[in-house]
Amino acid sequence: MALRTGIAIFIFLIFCLNAFGLEIENSTRVQSATVMITIEGNGTISGNLQGREADIEVLSFRDGYGQRVLSLSEILEINGKKINAVEKEDEWENHYALFKVGETGDFSYKIEALIETNSTPPMLEDFDISQKINEFEEFSQPSENIESNHESIRTFAFNTFDSNSWLETIVGVTQWTYDNVEYDLGYFPETYSAISTLRERKGVCDEFAVLSAAMLRAKGIPTRVVIGLSFNPKEGQQWNNHAWLQAFNPNTGWVSLDPTFGEAGTVDGTHITRGIFPDPEESSISKATSIKTALINMSEKNEKDVEVTAFRPFSGIFSIEAEKETMPANQWHNIKINAKNMVNGNVIGWFSIALPAEFTALKKKKMLFFEKEEEKEIVWSIRVDTELKENEYLSGTYKILSLGGEIQKELKVLPGTDFQEEAEIVIENIIPTVENNSLVVELELENRGAEQGLVEIMLEKTSKNLEIDGFETAFVEIKIPEAENRAYSLAVNGPGLEFETEIEVYEGVPLPLEPQETVPGNLAEQLIQSNADFSWLFTIETGIAATIIIGLVVIVFLLKELLSK
Repeated sequence: MALRTGIAIFIFLIFCLNAFGLEIENSTRVQSATVMITIEGNGTISGNLQGREADIEVLSFRDGYGQRVLSLSEILEINGKKINAVEKEDEWENHYALFKVGETGDFSYKIEALIETNSTPPMLEDFDISQKINEFEEFSQPSENIESNHESIRTFAFNTFDSNSWLETIVGVTQWTYDNVEYDLGYFPETYSAISTLRERKGVCDEFAVLSAAMLRAKGIPTRVVIGLSFNPKEGQQWNNHAWLQAFNPNTGWVSLDPTFGEAGTVDGTHITRGIFPDPEESSISKATSIKTALINMSEKNEKDVEVTAFRPFSGIFSIEAEKETMPANQWHNIKINAKNMVNGNVIGWFSIALPAEFTALKKKKMLFFEKEEEKEIVWSIRVDTELKENEYLSGTYKILSLGGEIQKELKVLPGTDFQEEAEIVIENIIPTVENNSLVVELELENRGAEQGLVEIMLEKTSKNLEIDGFETAFVEIKIPEAENRAYSLAVNGPGLEFETEIEVYEGVPLPLEPQETVPGNLAEQLIQSNADFSWLFTIETGIAATIIIGLVVIVFLLKELLSK
């Protein structure tokens, strides 16, 4: 009797985990780590196995992608007996612990892995993405949650990331998603698609991943989803299940990026890979198969025991220079640092500013691409609103964190003007999408002055006016119904702002046709193609054969009778 799936695949869900280990103050500063991870699950096999074995598969760990498995134990226990796993790989070369179980009852499994990570940034070469990348076609196509062929995704991606540089594109996509998608646990445990995430701009790491993947695939860059564990500073400094990405560069290979944490070019050393998939919908952490007379129920515990035995921070990749700062209160002030690439090749770096809680900073984390030995100035706009008398001042420190280390400098605030009075409008975001054949352009506008500012928006011949109060941010939509696949002019004017650009509508791309299977002429082959049960198949084939034999016997008997007359 043929084996068949006895239980639905348990889809991997991004979830917060209770965890233990050495305290890590800032995970994005960790280059390498040695980590002991314990994963446990349990279940029940009921019914009748009829002397056959059930297969229990659990996604495990493997070498590669910046990690090395130093030791691995994979054991299932049932009815007091211990079963060691055999290795199995799926079509994406993910390693599963396969347990062959020949009896019913309650079972539990435990996977213990000692893993060493090393996130040394690769030496990157650029690639012109106007040339088609022919490798890894399955990671270039749209999928269940990554609708890279949709007109909304394409219109947004091609207008927002118009460079043909592979490096500029992955940095731009990662930075935009990190800056503009709000981390919101209310979106757990379901996985929301890229289109939904672009519309809502909220989610957890799987939403950050699918939206970024959709934009990269729309631009022709093969992109795959990585699932595993990572130390998460967004959720109380703990280890969580996590999702991030790898993008393919023909000149460099697969390059990691994490839009949830704002990392590109590599990811920090707290990322532990379990599996790589085209889409989260296909990312199963456990599977079970049995004959149809048996039923298997199983689940993996949310809690993973994670113990960090050693870790080392990034160092020496960049040199950074900063100065002590003196700034006025109630005004925007620019903090500037100089960063220089110190490695013998091209590299992407990320840089963060840490400020006292009372301060506001625009885009606290920034990602930049550096060529060999290149030096760049990085600027953060910061402010603090407070009332200070003539002889008063505030003092504290600010900190810059990077792949080259961290530096801390003095920060002094002197009495400033009460506030900037005149309205000053700046554009924080332009998000063009297509909904129901209409071009929809959403703008995020900020008034940095105390007075109210009047803004005029013109999309082709459609106009809209709005007033933005002092120190307020406004979101406004303007649309063109029944938009054609062409460019539309956009103009935004207000106090301190005169802006013009073009927004082009990109049509969706039809899905490729599925290859047509040849219909077998033989009845038995048709039954095999339809996944019929082999015992039933055998009965049908035997019946056909018996009918033919009986027919031949009858014909021979009739011929014999005719010849004898």
